[in-house]
Amino acid sequence: MKLSKLVPLLIILFLTKSFIHAQKIGDHPRVFADKSDRQEILSKIESEVWAKASWNKLQEEITPYVTRHIKDPEWIVSRLAMYWKDGEHFTQCYIKKQNWDYGEGNAPLPTVRLPGMRTWNDYVNVPLEDRISYNESGDLLGVSRSSADKTPVLIPYKEAGHMIRANNMEILKLAEKAAFAYYITQEEKYAKFSSDILWTWLLGTYYMQPPLDPQQSTKGPGGYEAGGIMGYYDYEVIHDDRQIPAAAAYDFLYNYLNANPHPHLKTLNKTATEFAGNVFKRFIEIDLIRGGKVGNWNVNRYKNILNSMLVLESNDFYEDGKGREYYIPFYTEEKASDHFAGLPVIMEFYNKTTGLWPESPGYASGMIPLVLEMGVKLYKSGVNTLAGNPIITKAALANLGWLDARGNLVVFGDMRGGPANISSFESLLTYATWEGDTETAEKMATVIRKNIASGQYDRNASDWQSIIFNQPLLGSGSDLPFHKAAYSPFHKHIIMKNGNDENNGLMFTLYGGKHKSHLTKNGLAMQFYGQGWAMAPDASAYESYWSKDAGYHRGIMGSNTIVPGYSSGDIVVNAMDPFVDTTSGLYNTSETSENVSFTDVSADEKRRLVAMVRTSKTTELLCRFF
Repeated sequence: MKLSKLVPLLIILFLTKSFIHAQKIGDHPRVFADKSDRQEILSKIESEVWAKASWNKLQEEITPYVTRHIKDPEWIVSRLAMYWKDGEHFTQCYIKKQNWDYGEGNAPLPTVRLPGMRTWNDYVNVPLEDRISYNESGDLLGVSRSSADKTPVLIPYKEAGHMIRANNMEILKLAEKAAFAYYITQEEKYAKFSSDILWTWLLGTYYMQPPLDPQQSTKGPGGYEAGGIMGYYDYEVIHDDRQIPAAAAYDFLYNYLNANPHPHLKTLNKTATEFAGNVFKRFIEIDLIRGGKVGNWNVNRYKNILNSMLVLESNDFYEDGKGREYYIPFYTEEKASDHFAGLPVIMEFYNKTTGLWPESPGYASGMIPLVLEMGVKLYKSGVNTLAGNPIITKAALANLGWLDARGNLVVFGDMRGGPANISSFESLLTYATWEGDTETAEKMATVIRKNIASGQYDRNASDWQSIIFNQPLLGSGSDLPFHKAAYSPFHKHIIMKNGNDENNGLMFTLYGGKHKSHLTKNGLAMQFYGQGWAMAPDASAYESYWSKDAGYHRGIMGSNTIVPGYSSGDIVVNAMDPFVDTTSGLYNTSETSENVSFTDVSADEKRRLVAMVRTSKTTELLCRFF
């Protein structure tokens, strides 16, 4: 073999061997923390105010449930949405017109209930205390989100929307938090509470086959066949997310589960490790043959299955040879099919000039936190996906350009605005700290401090994962540099700022309509921002794709635009100052005047000119011309 061919092979073998050595069979927990990390986390809880406050908050949430479980172990389990009825422990569900049609088969144990429909509805679940125990019909008590009347009403199973999903996710997250509490305290009461939930869910999922869709309303036949959008246990792979808390809980409870296996495992002749691996591998296998390889669907799919990948044992543990190191390269390497594309392809999706993801801000700003969160978890597993990918840091910082003075995302396209997701900067701070990169760590800490100072981020209410990963905010201030102009040609979106403090800053956005990419045909639209708030905002996003208000919010009438006429297409920037050279970046590098900013844009037969003039340190004028 030639040396040129041998060297890459040796590198691959070395990396594979290093990865296997880093995580031996049976070493759990491993995804978020291992045994050796426990004392360091305990010290963090004692020494860091935010970590202690977050830990206390978590305990306050789960303690009432854990305490009740000691005397009444059926209470929390009975509130899982299952096919509880004897003779109707369905093993196979059928889909029609993207909704649940019927089930058949009868497992020896209750199986987990599939959501009754793909679409949303107007209702949310009543509190856990008020939910129906051992609910055989699947009809749920719900409270209207839109009505002033908050009297609970009974929602038929087939009209329950996301309520089934939300119910089971809420309970599995309690199990996840209790499993973390067990890891921290080593108190068995937390493990018992968490494992009783987890066993019920795992066994109920194990006996359920992937849904079948004979008419292919979800663009595929379902089952184990490739194609379409369904996950293993939901109508969309991007909503196949109950595996996330389940895998995390399993990881923390690993030794306890193996020491206290569910009695039914004797019937299956499986150990806890074999059994759980079977369930998590189904999620992985199904989610890799559904959905699309571009856009947020691809990233969200990996977000859902990464925990399931990481909790598996090594390849040689399984008869089919598919373990942790088999599945992880589906994300980390340049693998691709009609349904997925790995991280190198995902990185190519980002604009190299602007650093922005090619979808509306709500979706775009949500992608980089997921990539970073997955990167931090993989780093713990001996796989560094963040090194050699400078676009990741650039993308995180580019999202700052979409924030107003208070730290809220500007609103256009399919989104609702609100505070930016600070987890990107927390993850980058964590990674930089681990790598000894003080300069980057201080930059990220500055962003975090600014959002805390603006009241947009409460570190004292961090979740359990953040208690593990977040780092001290050392050597940083809270004053962020800002740019007076930002322009993304793909989004057809321009931001102009004069000042960046909440009391005296002024900002406007001007943009053209675009179809798809979760952007909207909103015409030639604009928004004003002052006093740290949107003063003339767009109407925000609709309830769902299928709701009656979707057409309004996605069209011209839901935006501050010029009607009738242009709705979407190319725009022409006739003049702007400060000027943004879009061939070199997202922001301006020079300005003509400190006090005057303007943008003149044309689209088809429409033209709009917006200008800001600062008249003193505390006053400004904003003018618009049609």
